Amino acid sequence: MPWGTPVACLDGAANLLSVLLVSIGMLTSLCFVCQASAVRASGKSREHCRKRPRAAVLCDSSHAPDLKSAPMGAQPQPANISFRDARAADAQAVAELHADSWRRSYRGAYADSFLDGDVVADRVAVWSDRLAVEDVDRVTILAEGDGLLVGFANAYRARDPEWGALLENLHVREGHRRGGIGRELMERTAAALAARAPREGLYLWVLEQNSAAQQFYGALGGVCTERAAVEPPGGVAGRLAGTPSKLRFAWRDAGALVAGTARR
Repeated sequence: MPWGTPVACLDGAANLLSVLLVSIGMLTSLCFVCQASAVRASGKSREHCRKRPRAAVLCDSSHAPDLKSAPMGAQPQPANISFRDARAADAQAVAELHADSWRRSYRGAYADSFLDGDVVADRVAVWSDRLAVEDVDRVTILAEGDGLLVGFANAYRARDPEWGALLENLHVREGHRRGGIGRELMERTAAALAARAPREGLYLWVLEQNSAAQQFYGALGGVCTERAAVEPPGGVAGRLAGTPSKLRFAWRDAGALVAGTARR
């Protein structure tokens, strides 16, 4: 039946129902055509991005107290979460949270010998070097509650001529997830990036096996654009387990994440 057939030409409720069903089907087809056109216009294909089933998604101050290390695991959610820029003294706490997050989420992608071995020392070295120097292109924001580091985000502007700024790290302490900390870190990071480079895009890489993170980024408006091989941490091939893959999620404008506008 042609699209736009007048209802007045139909005979009875059964025919009306038929038109409605056909209309819905045609609208669905149009949606898929629009999505395909948008992807082609971007010059990238999402054919390598696996479809996942829907599921529940899951201010620097010189007087701020040094973040203290604490055992990882389930802990009471702090009543008040504050956010601030990272500084050199935070390297140890950030590294320990980073290592714990890798141990919990990267099994199967990173070698057990690395995760159970020198991963903490590796992260301490990386974060000590990273936070020791000022970098106008870097944004590192910490979330803390009761003096305890509960999450952090780290990004760099202008990392890719096509995709824009890179969100390199986003981690929330086990036992403090699903409380909005990750979302707040994303939005604050995007705001800081947008203030430095308005209209710049934002992208990140996530392990293909990490479906929960993919659902989280998708809920924030991120679009999966491509699949690639995971590089070994520190360039040491033996730190990988097999040949894991990663997916790129991207936002055309980092500023769209501010106050959740990417989800509207």
